[in-house]
Amino acid sequence: MSILTVIRRFGRSVSGATAVEFAIVANLMLMMLVGAFSAGYFFFVKNDMENSISAAERHALVLTESDEDLKAIIRKGLSGYKAADVGLTFDRKQSGGINFVKVDLTYTMSFGSRLSIPPITLSSTRIFPT
Repeated sequence: MSILTVIRRFGRSVSGATAVEFAIVANLMLMMLVGAFSAGYFFFVKNDMENSISAAERHALVLTESDEDLKAIIRKGLSGYKAADVGLTFDRKQSGGINFVKVDLTYTMSFGSRLSIPPITLSSTRIFPT
């Protein structure tokens, strides 16, 4: 058997084509799946942030709360997250005889040191009367 015959037979062989196609497509599908879960987690965290600010807003509208009480309500809503990653600032203002509170809430999501993805910061700002 000549070398040319071996090369022709190898070129016509399709026995490993399925495995090669799976190796190519599986990586793309895995990346898409991880991306979908990451996007879902971003929305979940953002929803928790909004809900915790809404809880503080309801308390501030009904009761006269100090900044520390409102911070405690927001931190309780975000108790499942690392406190070091949660940033919370309050700014009280008055306009036309109405007192307002501006709440800035940030959460920094990091993906660990093994991945070369920079941390992502989610933020939410709300202004409500007290």
